[in-house]
Amino acid sequence: ARDITDRRKADAEQIKLVYQSAVRTLPGVAVAVAGIAYLVGQEVPNLLPYAWALTIFAIYAYRMVVTRNALRRLRSAQEFIAHSSTMTGLTTAMGVIAGAGLLYFISELSGERQALVIMICIGWVAGAVGVSSQYPRYIIPWYATFGGSLALAWLLFGSSNRLLVALMLALLLIYLSIAIREVGKKTAESIRIRFQNIG
Repeated sequence: ARDITDRRKADAEQIKLVYQSAVRTLPGVAVAVAGIAYLVGQEVPNLLPYAWALTIFAIYAYRMVVTRNALRRLRSAQEFIAHSSTMTGLTTAMGVIAGAGLLYFISELSGERQALVIMICIGWVAGAVGVSSQYPRYIIPWYATFGGSLALAWLLFGSSNRLLVALMLALLLIYLSIAIREVGKKTAESIRIRFQNIG
């Protein structure tokens, strides 16, 4: 019973760490989606790229407000764990929307703009890994949906070396997923050691 309690406390502390980072991600995401919308908008002659960017921005802004309120309001480990399930669903939905837009837009772009958009998206993924890897259960679903869309988009619509670039993207994603799990594991271990020292 003590082990289960300590594990829940460690999970809650990991969730708090992710939430504390998540409330600061909006400016970086805004720059990324604005850059993508601008690049795509030069070759897609409608408002869809900007609607996509605004939707993602709005969801991130909503998540920032919700996580800030959670840090202020929630107290028990069980409350944080239950709350994180909802937030994981919201974050995964963002990955689906971002990935679906990417798959559509890439097919409409020239080779140069495809490469620029993919480059921005890789930076977006790497930034998310740095922010949220303390609690892998939170970030992995978003990472799988959005990150997987990068490799799939190039495999289906890339202007050159489709298989090679898609394979390299997939290998990068695998490497980062290992890093996410390692960071999450070490974070949990350090929190549990802290609880043991306190106890």
